[in-house]
Amino acid sequence: MAAMSLETAVQSLPSDPAAATEALIEAWREHPVAELVLLAGRASRLAAADREKITGIKKGELHAAWLHIEKAKDPLDVDRLLETLTVGTCAEAKVRLGLITQRPADPRIVDALVGIVTIDGKGSSLASAAMRGSTQAEIPYTSAPNRTFWTALAKWLEEHANATYIGVLKAAPGRKRANDFGEWLDARLDRLIPKIAARPVSPATADEETQLELVDALLARLEAAAQQRQINSDALFADVWKNPDDDGPREVLADLLTQKGDPRGEFIALQMARHRGTLDAAGKKREKELLKRHKKEWLGPIAPLIQPHHIRFERGFIVTCSLEPDAALEKSLGTHRAWSTIREFLVHGYAAQTGRTMAKMLTDRGAVRISSGFTRGIE
Repeated sequence: MAAMSLETAVQSLPSDPAAATEALIEAWREHPVAELVLLAGRASRLAAADREKITGIKKGELHAAWLHIEKAKDPLDVDRLLETLTVGTCAEAKVRLGLITQRPADPRIVDALVGIVTIDGKGSSLASAAMRGSTQAEIPYTSAPNRTFWTALAKWLEEHANATYIGVLKAAPGRKRANDFGEWLDARLDRLIPKIAARPVSPATADEETQLELVDALLARLEAAAQQRQINSDALFADVWKNPDDDGPREVLADLLTQKGDPRGEFIALQMARHRGTLDAAGKKREKELLKRHKKEWLGPIAPLIQPHHIRFERGFIVTCSLEPDAALEKSLGTHRAWSTIREFLVHGYAAQTGRTMAKMLTDRGAVRISSGFTRGIE
């Protein structure tokens, strides 16, 4: 059974979450109980917390980055590969699906693929762990020409999923959808369920239960420490927004994020060096590279009200933006402190009327409305 692998995970977790993740995955291969799906996912997210999300601005960039990362076959990349599995075109997703399913048996992969077909339309999966935090908000690729993707996904699940997921699949939101795709997918799931029912999973043994409880307690302790670090960084972000002209909070935030392995820390430090006039050519190249990769992500909580182009950053934070007005979102995001770093903004003609409220809010804060071009920061 899985008791020995679980014991290895217990011994490894305090100092080496990556080794503990591998041990938990091995334990799942030996005895695929539902508890191990959850625990392996939690350990994996802790071990890979400092890994950058896969992003891309121009067409094909994210897919190219995904393929490059997948080629390394690093087990700790599985989470970020799964999170972006269905971002982009169906043709790209089919390629990714073919590659990710060639990996050795892994609870994170099974869980995520079940999650794709059980997404609830609000960005959360009924599957156990791996799809939580995914960028997927609804079932993708529902047109008839894309059914080859779903056929391949269902076929793989028929061969690799077990009875643990019967309840999840039966309770999937949107079952019996009133459209052609819904009926087709339901038929696929109806054929899938009896096949995975033929692979029942026995309950954890007493020895395994003991080890599972130890792993859960250790993970909870590590997650609490990680949460505290996040609280600290959130407080520093708030301090920057409260005091946008003060360099001190930005310097402290840069140090903390760098210690966490967050590339935003390096970016802030580079831009602070640019602000002081000490950034060399290599630093400028790295600055632009980081911004190109993370621009959308670093817009922060106000991103839904900002267009992804016409953006400039200075001292690590956005200073110039083009507004994308949305009356509903403005009620919750229009007064966020993150707007305090904006020094100039653009409102395109189509948004002249709908953007009035946001424009007034920003001018009241001291930002300058511009008609074209930019005067601050770097793109």
